[in-house]
Amino acid sequence: MATTACQSVATASFGLLKPRRNSAPSGSYGGTLWSPAPGFRPSSPCPGCAAQQLTTTSFLSRDLSSRFQVQSVREVQSTARSNQQLGVVMADWNAQVDWKEATITDAKKAGDLLTSLWVDVREIDGLTAGYTIPGQYIQMKVGDSKPAYIALASSPKESQSGILEVLIRDNGGTSELLSNLSKGDKLFVSAVAGKGFNIDLIAPPSDFPTVLIFATGSGISPIRSLIENGFEADKRKDVRLYYGAFRSSAMAFQERFKSWEESGVRVIPVFSEPPGKDGFVGFVQEKYRKDPPIADPATTGAVLVGQKEMCQELIEMLTEQGIARERILMNF
Repeated sequence: MATTACQSVATASFGLLKPRRNSAPSGSYGGTLWSPAPGFRPSSPCPGCAAQQLTTTSFLSRDLSSRFQVQSVREVQSTARSNQQLGVVMADWNAQVDWKEATITDAKKAGDLLTSLWVDVREIDGLTAGYTIPGQYIQMKVGDSKPAYIALASSPKESQSGILEVLIRDNGGTSELLSNLSKGDKLFVSAVAGKGFNIDLIAPPSDFPTVLIFATGSGISPIRSLIENGFEADKRKDVRLYYGAFRSSAMAFQERFKSWEESGVRVIPVFSEPPGKDGFVGFVQEKYRKDPPIADPATTGAVLVGQKEMCQELIEMLTEQGIARERILMNF
């Protein structure tokens, strides 16, 4: 991210995790949270920038299939030693945050260990004005808890009402506190930040009739924002959303799939746990390989939300097919 300060924040999820035999179930498809706290010092996100100690609060939670080579957040902390390993949006660690109090207007279960929160920020001057691009994030905390960095699920257009929706993956710590909030509860929020998805790079739709979207777990949150803010999917010929989750019950926003399909986005569920009666069992990139090839790489764009290794492998795959690297969008 081109910025004037060292930046690092989590948005989006995991993705392509390597198979491992005989490993105990742990982890999860995704998350949208990081919290600064003692115990985990990542490598500095940019040269010359001092890294602040962190601990994850909603990446790689408890119920990942034994197919994946991640045992726990503790193992990730001890082996990865880098926030880049988990797929993060860059944010300024050293910037002072101007915290403002907000109110929960509603809270609902969105899937296994997933909670949707609606946050009233109408009394906070200028907050929604800063949310202009799908894929941006906000910091949240409860009381004196460590801050969590969360990609916004509601679109910029929708959020101008002053109500923000976020998707929380409960993995303890701050994410658990947020997941346990209910209507009327208070929390603290920051200004909206992050670069989001530069949709101008895959516009106009007549020049880029094919768009491939890959998201896993709670990484669907910024994708919901992208789809519902509108990127003219109905004017394109082939828009596919490969959405990976542990199982069907761990898949958020299913009630929106029909409207997404009607808007021109073909939703393709991918599950890691059999039986996958309503979707492909495996990895999102495996499903993509099995599907009909794209018509023309030169007129194809892609959007990726996931763990670093997933994004890197998909970027390699897509560029080998001839898709230009600058047409492969991420929000970090």
